[in-house]
Amino acid sequence: MNKYNVITIILIIIASYYFINKRESFDNQVIVNVYPYESDFGMGDYMRGIIHLYQTKDWNSIHINYSDNEIAKYLYNTTNTDYKTMTIPARTNATTVFHNGTNVIHHNATMEYPIEKKILKQVRKMFTMKPDFKKYFLQKMKELELEKGKFVVIHLRYLDDVFNNDKDKSNIQLEKQIVDLITKHKTILLLSNSKIMKESLALKYKLKYFDTLPIHTGYIHSSIVDRIKDTLVEFFSMSYSKKIYQYCEDKKQVSGFSKRVSEIYDVPLEII
Repeated sequence: MNKYNVITIILIIIASYYFINKRESFDNQVIVNVYPYESDFGMGDYMRGIIHLYQTKDWNSIHINYSDNEIAKYLYNTTNTDYKTMTIPARTNATTVFHNGTNVIHHNATMEYPIEKKILKQVRKMFTMKPDFKKYFLQKMKELELEKGKFVVIHLRYLDDVFNNDKDKSNIQLEKQIVDLITKHKTILLLSNSKIMKESLALKYKLKYFDTLPIHTGYIHSSIVDRIKDTLVEFFSMSYSKKIYQYCEDKKQVSGFSKRVSEIYDVPLEII
């Protein structure tokens, strides 16, 4: 072996040592998962990313900051993980490492099942209703005579095109399933990202519904009015239900909006 090969091997060893230790250092950094105003992630996507962090990282290193997002008007983090000094304006999954050892991420990575109950409890604390919003939420529930644990939810998730071009998407098979559920449950709340379908089906079958204009929680930045408030009412109404029935127009899709509620608040979910 000539001296050049020896030098090459030594350099490789040094470089490997450096990158291994650099990775270990990265893993030990403070991690701040942000939810910027410009984000395209839905709320369920963001929660999924938080759960993934708690499944893969040291709990003491994880901090949550959604203060730049519109949901912060109505929700707050009651844990000690709210890291207020760092944020990044990002619309896609991105990572920025700052010189002070803070790793700021915009994150929605896939989580693993089963999810530990202590993680779900931690996430619930991170999305607590502010007093004024909780008062508003309870009033909306009272108007529909919805009592906690005494109603079920049918959540109809249509393709995203309904947010900009809502239209009739009647489905005979879906209506048969709704009729069947009516025979099993006294009180049903109908939720949907389609205002047309929500109102037409609710009126036809005498189901309860919130008279709101739906918005994708990842499209907040493109709306000129504050529409997230009533969407959060729908989100938390599911947490008060005894069961969620989810229908997706795209049968290969599962809506994170109601699925996260089911997981985090321990509400049974059935796909219809």
